[in-house]
Amino acid sequence: MPHADVNGARLWYEDEGTGDPVLLVHHGLGDSRAWDEHAPALAERFRVIRPDLRFFGRSEGSEEPFSMVDDLCGVLDTLGIDRVAVVGHSFGGRVAIDFALEQPHRVRALVAVASGLGGYDVAAMTPEGEAAFEEAVAAGELERAADLELDVWAPLGADGAIRELAHANAGIETVDVEVRWPEQPAITRLGELAVPTLVVTGGRDVPDMTAIGDRLEQGVADARRVVFEDADHFVPQRDPDRFVELLSGFLTESRASSPA
Repeated sequence: MPHADVNGARLWYEDEGTGDPVLLVHHGLGDSRAWDEHAPALAERFRVIRPDLRFFGRSEGSEEPFSMVDDLCGVLDTLGIDRVAVVGHSFGGRVAIDFALEQPHRVRALVAVASGLGGYDVAAMTPEGEAAFEEAVAAGELERAADLELDVWAPLGADGAIRELAHANAGIETVDVEVRWPEQPAITRLGELAVPTLVVTGGRDVPDMTAIGDRLEQGVADARRVVFEDADHFVPQRDPDRFVELLSGFLTESRASSPA
């Protein structure tokens, strides 16, 4: 299986298609398979790279502190890719934004989908929900913990692939390794983003995700906002065809308007 040995980790990735490279960064309740409905269609027009982040899916890591941005750089270096459009969903959106800020010379466009944001603390669960979640993790009932998260993030339903991936990656809750985030949080640096940026949110997502979308739309100079009114947090999964069409159009337009 393809993998990149990066900073003490073995990071799995998939690389398909030809053309301008696009890096897909998955959400925190799954792994790169979250893009299964989208990658084949995108690969008809672009070179699509989708890694499993460290400790997710088929990727492995050590107990040493690490940087998500450095990990993505390592995958791209392994593939000999200098510059990409980076697309991140949820937790992956936070990582994608940090990547664009820390490695601006490597990013030609940014897409933040129902995105997290460094420096913004999301309050999604009620105190009772948080207590039940922590109790499930402490008891080793990791699938139950994942189901409690899905109750919040997937009010439109989490049957099939969404729940399967959440259960498969539930062990992430037991990982206790330091993540080295940028010293200055992204929320204070949005004005530094100088690439075409697409912000996508779901009309039925939790309020804090809408608020982050507002911050990104207002704080990034070259930002465009699209709301999927009938989607919850799992925007790409709720309407894959529309999402691929939107993403393909934006990536094509941004490529024409950005310097080589």
